[in-house]
Amino acid sequence: MQRIYLDHAASTIVEKPAIEAMLAFLSDNFANPSALHTEGRKAKAAIETARKQTAYSLNCNSSEIYFCASATEANNTVIKSAVHSLGVQTIISSRLEHPCVENSILWVKKTFPNIQIAYVDSNESGQIDLSHLEKLLAADDSKKLVSIIHGHNELGFINPIAQIGELCKRYKAYFHTDAVQTALRFDLGLDTGRIHFAVASGHKLGAVKGAAILFVSRNIGLKSFIHGGGQERGFRAGTENVAAIVSLGKACELAILEKESRKEKLIQLKTIFLSELKAKNPQLQFNGSDALDTLPHIVSLRLPTRLALGSLLFKLDLAGLSVSAGAACSAGAVLASAVTRFLDMETGWQTIRISFSPHNQTEEIRAAVAIIANLLTF
Repeated sequence: MQRIYLDHAASTIVEKPAIEAMLAFLSDNFANPSALHTEGRKAKAAIETARKQTAYSLNCNSSEIYFCASATEANNTVIKSAVHSLGVQTIISSRLEHPCVENSILWVKKTFPNIQIAYVDSNESGQIDLSHLEKLLAADDSKKLVSIIHGHNELGFINPIAQIGELCKRYKAYFHTDAVQTALRFDLGLDTGRIHFAVASGHKLGAVKGAAILFVSRNIGLKSFIHGGGQERGFRAGTENVAAIVSLGKACELAILEKESRKEKLIQLKTIFLSELKAKNPQLQFNGSDALDTLPHIVSLRLPTRLALGSLLFKLDLAGLSVSAGAACSAGAVLASAVTRFLDMETGWQTIRISFSPHNQTEEIRAAVAIIANLLTF
């Protein structure tokens, strides 16, 4: 049985050039990049090359790029450090953030009781209400951080970060966005001055796990909460994962070269999936929106079934289809996500997330539709 992998929003294929670029740093070039000898300088130079590749791909300055071990670390860094090093007094966010943002904010609320937390309303598709955001920004003169996801990892909607950034600029608030699902697929506008902090993850971009991107706009003064040595220009202590960072730099370079062709392929795959699945049942429901102005690689599908969520995923897996229930951050637990709980789903329905890669073939998409249709009572 040939398996079909449609969980690319959780972790996607490592591009061959990204693997090839990193191999030398797993064998011959193994030195610590902080060392002053020749081998150490070679490792350090490789990191700086990757930093330039990443900055060029994101249209920002290389001095604004910091490497972390994961997007979770990067998001934690922004939210927690904004409070203790920037003096943020109010955090404005949404109820539909990734768990690493949601739980970082809850930690701040518990640890610093005087910090105010406000949540902006969302529409039925999940996008934030800009008028409500402006009302929250104008509520008082406290120093504020707005933390809003760009493209949603479960529902696939896209928040208007240009407009959010303009509002933050008008009210002199910091703006942080989790761009894990949109970086290198969309222009983030990091050169406009509207965004102060942005985060992306290597293993969602075609690199290996273990390296992520933290963009910090120049002259912000954010300080890391991880203390130790002087790595990453004194911002992020800990010996760098050179091989993973090199892989990330090459993946960024490749993503920009193939940006348009990848987007076209994803739209094609999503169109086939939606049209053929709807043809089998026109009443099929979607969380968020099934429109093509959402993320081109994500579909959140609401299925009528008596099966428990774990049983549904297990049956799909046995049939050869790898999908998920949502964010892959619950250490193997099979639970309805906070997002689907927020949407107040009625009993008798379960949600699965389908996410595509340009490496998927149309035959796989059609086979996935058949598997889903055969296992469910429509």
